[in-house]
Formats: sequence, structure tokens, C-alpha cells
Amino acid sequence: MPHTLYAYYHTHWDREWYLPFRAYQHRLLKVVDDILDVLEADKIPCFCLDGQTVLLEDYLELRPHNRTRIETLVNAEKLSIGPWYVMPDELLVSGESLVRNLARGLQISEAFGEKTFSGYLPDTFGHSADVPMILKQFEIDSAIVWRGVRPQPSLFWWQSPSGDKVLAYHLTDGYFQNAFHMGKGDAEKKTFFEGWLKRVQAVNDETVPMLFPIGADHLGFDADSPNMLAQLAPDTSVITPDVFMANLTLPTEKTIIGELRDPEGPYLLPGTFSSRMYLKQENRKLEWRMTRQLEQLLTWCRLSNIEISFETELALLWKMLLLNHPHDSICGCSVDPVHRENECRFDQIRQFSDAMIHECHHRLMQRHQPEAGILVLNLGDTPYTGVVEVTQEYSLSGPVSEPWPDSQVISEETLLDETYRINTSVLSLSENQMLRRKSLIWCESILMHGLSVVSPMLLPDVVIVTENSLDNGYVRVQVSPAGELVAKDLKTGQFYPGLHQLWRNAEQGDSYNAAPVPGSKPEQAKLTGCEILHAGPLRGTLKVSWYFVEIDLELETFVSLDAGSPRLTFETRFTNNTADHKIQAMFACAQPITDVIAEGHFSPVTRTYDPAYRIEDAMPVPPQKELVVSSGPIQRWVGVPDQTFLTEGLAEYEVAGSTFKLTLMRAFGMLSRKDTGVRGSHAGPPLETHEGQCLNRSFICRYAWLPGFTVESANTHADLLYGAVYGFGQQIEENTLDAKTSFFSWDNPHVISSAVIPAKDHWTLRLVNPTDQPQTLKLTLPNIPPVQVVNLAGNVIETLSIPTTTIAPYAIQTLRIPLQS
Repeated sequence: MPHTLYAYYHTHWDREWYLPFRAYQHRLLKVVDDILDVLEADKIPCFCLDGQTVLLEDYLELRPHNRTRIETLVNAEKLSIGPWYVMPDELLVSGESLVRNLARGLQISEAFGEKTFSGYLPDTFGHSADVPMILKQFEIDSAIVWRGVRPQPSLFWWQSPSGDKVLAYHLTDGYFQNAFHMGKGDAEKKTFFEGWLKRVQAVNDETVPMLFPIGADHLGFDADSPNMLAQLAPDTSVITPDVFMANLTLPTEKTIIGELRDPEGPYLLPGTFSSRMYLKQENRKLEWRMTRQLEQLLTWCRLSNIEISFETELALLWKMLLLNHPHDSICGCSVDPVHRENECRFDQIRQFSDAMIHECHHRLMQRHQPEAGILVLNLGDTPYTGVVEVTQEYSLSGPVSEPWPDSQVISEETLLDETYRINTSVLSLSENQMLRRKSLIWCESILMHGLSVVSPMLLPDVVIVTENSLDNGYVRVQVSPAGELVAKDLKTGQFYPGLHQLWRNAEQGDSYNAAPVPGSKPEQAKLTGCEILHAGPLRGTLKVSWYFVEIDLELETFVSLDAGSPRLTFETRFTNNTADHKIQAMFACAQPITDVIAEGHFSPVTRTYDPAYRIEDAMPVPPQKELVVSSGPIQRWVGVPDQTFLTEGLAEYEVAGSTFKLTLMRAFGMLSRKDTGVRGSHAGPPLETHEGQCLNRSFICRYAWLPGFTVESANTHADLLYGAVYGFGQQIEENTLDAKTSFFSWDNPHVISSAVIPAKDHWTLRLVNPTDQPQTLKLTLPNIPPVQVVNLAGNVIETLSIPTTTIAPYAIQTLRIPLQS
């Protein structure tokens, strides 16, 4: 019985890659103009516009008069669009970003009349374990993938740790099939097509239908391709990928659970985790700011009956953020002008979100503390006791209070009075100046997801600081003369020698793959100094100076320990002066590392490594192959058996034997090289990317270390590292107020939040169960249920008559909560 063959016409569209966006947009106009003409003339039955609706926005920006034509073709099922807004790199953005990406894409698709969807992901550099759960919660039952799956039967069930699964189809030979576009002779096209058939048939029996893509990157429709298809495969049905998946009825027993990152298939291009690290750092900080700070503060304002405009503003900010998430943008594997534009978008997001957050702070202060006083906010998922950083601003035209006796001032600066931010009758004139003071205070029992008016408190714990050590009763850390940190967990007595050594390696990689230079020797930075920056009592900070002799590079690491906390925080600063190298912070572990547990999008991910593996020993790679790596992507934290590592946007870790490394920077000068030794061919055009070398670019790398590891502790301390608890206002001598407000809470510490989203007549709370057991929790809410449990598509699953709910293992649950009228 012969295989059933289907084909689909498509273009794969990298919005920005080896050309910047506007250059590609010019080409997009020609491609889509022609596609509309071809479909309207019935020259082909249908066409797939790459599963991402941003192409429609980009096209209609300059062809607004063609919107009706597109709507007509979509409703006639001739033009397939969506479901994504942009085709992201899944592993370098947050789970909540994937949710917002798909939500925006579906909203746009449905506005054009699209009704059938499949999770079309033909070119992302590996796939998250939680994508099946995300798709199912948007009521999408299938996915089409390529990278991360080794050649095997094309049809399989892809299952998330939550148990949600979708029917997945593997494009065995890839989406990139341009033989019919190459202008070559019929014999060559026939040879190509027969080769494709042979490769796909080799991994499938006759029951599995075959799906042949006709198209490739940035290609338009080729007028001769229907004739060639008719000659070579006259019984082929032309279809769209979403309809193909919707019509599949074949059962399959094969199931793959978790991430799709199998290195035996197509190139995974893992060097993108470290390419242009500054993009990853800014993206992660802005993702946290959007989902955990700005949207939550706006929701608090709504719950406090404070009217602030937010809907169009949030839509704009999310659009700009998502425009930096395509897999050639956030990956850092495009030409230099693309990434300059990425930085510009990030800057604009920060500017506008800064203004909105400032307004939220002012309005919340007016409502909850109309008199002078310090307001401390806890955006995190657990009550908090400990050190809080407070920002105080005083107009220099009036009195400036002295610091509290038990506070610790860490900085003061003079700048323009920022009253103009919230008062449109005020100008930022040069004579209007203010003092901004940042201080540390000790606070107790700051409620989760709430705010408190605080008074001066005596310090129950302090940090003892010497010229080379920090001790807070939980952890003692000492900088040794050899240039490493030695820590002791004072609660368990366990020692941790060999922490935080800085190393660099020569590189011959490109934007897609890191590659060591065979025979080169790594260099360890020499310790050149250690001095006290903050002497306590609430925060001890040592300024540790390092020097790479071979490249004449100085670095500084600020090592901080707060009272009452086991978390050791690092901030390493340097200005890169050398091309083609990689700088990492290395931490020693007691045993060889075989398993690493990393924060996934919603569920933790366990990755297994061979501690004896050295990529240098496997070089050079055979043609068309890619070497296995001992690195992986980071969301916010990674755990090994007895240590936890947290990062603020540093997106790559690496393991080697019994050492754990965080990549701080990797420099490269080519988009693609054929001689990396770790990848057996080009992965893109061989273009120079001088700015990929990061020469004269200053880096500020923040990361942290904890003794021991639990998922619960890692989540809590990741929130704190990102700034979940902070304060602002002005202290007064006699503060008789003791106001505490928790806008919402729950009683199960294993459950965390993913998003708090404001709306006109309700607000949304998305909860995550990152454990392998069902978790039941009781919610404390500002108003009386009923509360609706909804899926990501917004459809009601159940209504809670009492504020108690259970979340399945590794699952998310979204609650729609009405506002009080």
C-alpha cells in the first residue's frame, strides 16, 4: 500500500535575520501581493503564511487597502494564518511570554476569520516541555515540529509533564524545500523530490501520511511548482498544515514526554543561549517587570478603586516585547543592525513601563498611606521577613530627613525633582532638584502580594564583615588568596570550596554554536584585590577585583550577603576588550554532575549529562552533524544536588565533570562559519557580525548562589533576586500607622503565580503547581466568589463556589475573578 502524500505551499518568514526588518518588509510586500493574486486566480488551492500573524501586520502597514482581500481568502480557507503572533525561540523566553504570544496571534487570526489551528513550529531551536499544555489550554490539539526530534515515525503524541498531550507531526526532512524554486531543470527537480520521498518513507510505514512542504525562507510562490508537483506526484492533495492535522485519524502508540531537544536530529544551535548575552539579560528583566510587577501593580490599583488607563498601554508594551522574541532576534543570530533595533525596542519598553510603574506607586501611596511614611510592597508568593531596599526622594527646596538609626544607606544622588511625572502642571526645571536615597531597613511579616506601612525596627540579625569575609549566621563566605570563594552553610555545617572562579576560553564559534579552540588553554582570572564596600549591619558587600593577564582585562565582582538570608549575590562588571572568547563563572561541586534540574516554563526540567564528556575530544564533527553539548538554557534558576544557582537573564549554564559554569559573555564575529568544528555545515549566510564580538561593551552580570536545593526555595529566592520586595516613601519620626494589606493570598507554599492581569470588570490570577503531586489551596480574595476557572482561551472550565481549588501536578490554573461593583 503506497503512502498517502499531501503537500502544502508556504513561505517561512524570518522577520529580521541577515537583513534588518524594513529590508525584509519590502520583500514581504512583493511576496504577499503575488500570493493574493495567485489564490484569487485559483492557481493553487491554498497557501500557509508561516503560522505567525505579525506578517499580516507588517504587510497591512503598507497595504491597508488589501485587508478585505485577506479576510476573504482566510474565510474561504485558501490562506492559512496563525496561531502565533511571532515564531519565538521557545527556550529563551518565559512561559508567560509564550502564552501572550499565542493569545495575541489567535486574537488577530480570528479577527480575519481563521477557524482551524495547529501549533505550527517548524524552525524553533528546540521545544519546551510545556508547549503541549499551552496548546491544549488554547484548545489546539496538534503541533508540527522539526528541530529537536530525531528522524523517526513522523506521527507521535507529544506530552507535557502535566499529562496534556497533542498529536505531533515531525517534518522529517524539514520545512525548507526549495527545489521547485531553484530554476533548475526538471531532471534535477525530479531527483530532489525522489530523494525527499525516500528519506521520509524510510522512517514511516504506509499508514503514516506524508506532508511535503513547498517553500523556504522568504520565498514567494513559484509559478512552475504546481506543474512539477502534478508531474512528479499526480495524486498529491494540496492542503494547509492545520487542515492536514485536523483530518488525521491514525492512532499512534508512540509518546514523547517533555522537551524536544534531541541532538541527533537537525541542528539545535545551542550557542544561541550565549550569543549577545545582553539581549537575554534585558529581555528577562523586562518579562519579569511586565508580568510580576507592572500588571500586578495595575491590578492592585483596580482592587483599590484607583482608575488608571492600562489596556492600550499594556497591549503596546507586550507587542514591542514580543517583536524581540523571534528565533533569530532573541537568539542573537542576526546581523548587527537587527540587534541594535532589538535594544531600541527594549529601551522603549523600559521607558514607558517606568512611567506607568511610577504612577502606580504614587497612586497606591495616596490611597493606602496618604501621610508621609514608608510603603513596602511584596510582589512575591510568600510572606517576607528580612532586608528591604527602600527608595526615598526629598525635594531639596524643603527639609531632608536623617536616615533611620537602624537603616543602612547604600547610595545617595541628586537629580531633577520627578514630580513632573505625575503632575502635568509642573515642569522639570533645573532649579527643581531632589535627593534620592537608597537605604536598607529590616521588615517583618510583609504579607504576600500586598503592601505594608512600616516603622523603624531593631535589627534581630546583622552581617559581620571583614576584609575578606561575610558572615550572617546562616552562611559564612571567605575569599581565599587563591582566588576562590569558600562558603560554609552554618545550619548544616557543610563546606562549599571552589566557588566563583572566573575563567575564559578561546572561541572559534559563530552566532549559532559555541566552539572551543582545540589545543588552547583556558585562563583563570587572578585575584588582585578584595575590599569592603558595605560593612553592614544589614548588607555586607565585598568588592573583589580580578585580572585576566593574557588579555589585560580587569573585572570586579561585588559579593553581597544580607542579614537573615542564605543567598549569596554576585554582580560581576567588566568591559570586554577581546574578540573570540568566552567568560564564565565556575563553581565546584562535591560530586560529578550527572543531573541538573532547571526551571522550565511552568514545570521543572531534569537534564542528564555525561560528566566525562569533553566536546574538544569529539571535534571535528562529521559533515551535516552537530556535536552534543554539556550546556543548557536557563529561565531563572538551576539546581544541582547540593547547590542552587539563580541568574538575572544569564541564559546559559554548562557542566563539566564536577564543575558548574555560568556563561557571562561569549564573543564571536560571524553569523555562520563552516569551520567551527562542532557543526558540520553552515547554519546561515557567512556574514560578518562585528558587534557580536561585544568589543568595548560593558557588562553587568547578576547571579546568586544558595546552599542546598529545593524547587520551592529556588522559586522564592529567584523572585527576591528580581526585586519582589521593595519600598518607597519618606519616613516620619512618629509613625503610629500599622497598615497591612494583602490583595490576595493562598495557603499552599508549593504553589506559585505566573501572572496577575488587570481587566475592566475582572482580574486574572494564573497559578502554577511545579510539583509532582496535586496541590490543594485555599484562596483569600478581596471579594466573594464565585470565581471562574478558565483555560488559556478564556473559556470557563468550572465555577468555584468556595475559594478552594486543586491544581494537577506540573499544571497551570487560570482564575478569572470579578471586581466588586
